[in-house]
Amino acid sequence: MTTYLNRTLMAGGGHSPENGFAGIGTFVALCICLMAGSGRVAAAEADARPVVALSLNGSAAVTARKGWPFIFEVALMHPQAFASPTNTILIASTGNVWSASVRIEIRDAQGQLQSWPLHLRQTPASSLELDGHFIGRLQWLLSPAETVLLTGAKYELRAILDTTETSVTDAWKGIARSVPASLDLGEPVAESDAIEFENQQTLFARYAALIGDRDLALSNIDALLNRYPTNIGGLTYKAFLLANRGDRVAALAVCDQALQQVELQNPTAQEPPEVLLKLQHDLIDQLQEAAVAPPNDDFANRIALSGDLATTTGANTGASSEPGESNHAGLLSYQSVWWTWTAPTNGSVAISTEGSSFATVLAVYTGTSVASLTPVASDAYSDTNLTSLVNFPVTKGTTYQVAVDSFLGQFGQIKLSLVLQGPGLPVLRLSDLIQKPNGEFQFALTGPPNATFVVEASPDLLHWTPVKTDTMPRSGMITCTDTQLRSGANKFFRAKL
Repeated sequence: MTTYLNRTLMAGGGHSPENGFAGIGTFVALCICLMAGSGRVAAAEADARPVVALSLNGSAAVTARKGWPFIFEVALMHPQAFASPTNTILIASTGNVWSASVRIEIRDAQGQLQSWPLHLRQTPASSLELDGHFIGRLQWLLSPAETVLLTGAKYELRAILDTTETSVTDAWKGIARSVPASLDLGEPVAESDAIEFENQQTLFARYAALIGDRDLALSNIDALLNRYPTNIGGLTYKAFLLANRGDRVAALAVCDQALQQVELQNPTAQEPPEVLLKLQHDLIDQLQEAAVAPPNDDFANRIALSGDLATTTGANTGASSEPGESNHAGLLSYQSVWWTWTAPTNGSVAISTEGSSFATVLAVYTGTSVASLTPVASDAYSDTNLTSLVNFPVTKGTTYQVAVDSFLGQFGQIKLSLVLQGPGLPVLRLSDLIQKPNGEFQFALTGPPNATFVVEASPDLLHWTPVKTDTMPRSGMITCTDTQLRSGANKFFRAKL
């Protein structure tokens, strides 16, 4: 299956929203139609009769409701499309484009021919040459406003190629019919079940994308994800929608979410879906090509941290590995960035990447050359949200080199924190208050890992009220937020073990 088909032909199917994809690709559905008519294909090889396949909303057997959009798709293929044909088949219509030779017949259960206002989505070229590689594709659309007017019933659908009237030299002349598809059209319902809701939202999203309304398509998928946040099909579709409108950073983040859900929901699967892996790799390549390397990409340009407490941010977008660089935490180096820190006293330090936006790999070394570093400590995405944490003893005056890399080439925002515990240093330390954009106030508390602490608040330094009791994480740093404090108010905080 080509990337184009994977990107544009996802359609409704039948997996649970909590467990799987929104449906099979239309191209797969068309291939199923062809397999169902394999006898016709074999017979066609002798007279080079084109093979015609039809699907509605991505399937050959459809259950739908009035008020849903309809997407009819017809594929014309060479009868030896999956082999190596020795000839090509020319499809042409006299004085018109080749699509004029294709029609869709719709009949009710009594065999009565129906007249539905199908809209051909594209105008193809004047002729079509079928060989072992090229497939002719046509799409017709019916809007929700049009399908709501149809009669709820069962229908048989068939695509017909009729070139008997063509006078174009060397063009194929004859009639070829698809295997029938079926439609069971029901009345609208007030509340859909889980599977139907997934199919509905994915179908509406695809229809919106086909008519050029990407915002509406995204809104439909967001409605699905609001109800089922871990739905793999919805996440996949959203990643493609974001990528197709050029929002590559957001697309990659959603693609990574989809891959994480694949792993969580299908732990025995040998590998993730190829379509997701290819999208991830394509997005990484595109972002890397467009990105400017961060200032601390190279070991020689590492950024200095100082003191017994340090918090900084950065990114590894556009970063690279260097010749001679170590395999951090035993994993291949992809996109590392560097910091350096000199211990102000003896003690034990915790360095964490908690708060970073991707699966991080963290490694600490001593040494002054990237090709001859001595490992001190390392960790690969074992902490909260696939971030990394190391704890190790340090010696006063020793300089430590800190590398943050990614798992399998992921990239994004980095948050790096350092907490030193040692002689002469307070056991508990409160940072300055920081006001967030939403008006809330936030501060960091550092202390011994795994210790239970209490944060108290007071308006006057006389009367104290406990506001938070918790256990210090392994990183030795925790963020506390006061949702009540606003600018202009007096409030003091203290912490104790």
